Amino acid sequence: MTAEAVARPRLLRWLPAGFMQVTASFLVAAALWELVARFLVKSPIFFVPLGQIALKAVALWRSGDLQNDMAVSGIGISRAGSGWRWLRES
Repeated sequence: MTAEAVARPRLLRWLPAGFMQVTASFLVAAALWELVARFLVKSPIFFVPLGQIALKAVALWRSGDLQNDMAVSGIGISRAGSGWRWLRES
């Protein structure tokens, strides 16, 4: 066992190395986003708080609109990836 694995708490040994740093970085960035959106940039037109984005995503998922939009986006991405071959063939 490596010295790093021994130094890590037993509960966290199964996590990949660097996982905690990445998670902490993400949480700090999300907190900064929320604070800036709520207190520095007052207009949601320019900078929407991350919490509002998450709530809207959940509402769209429950209504079924998000799944449809994701499917349409996936079709568009796959067409772009194929080079729009079907357009050139006609």
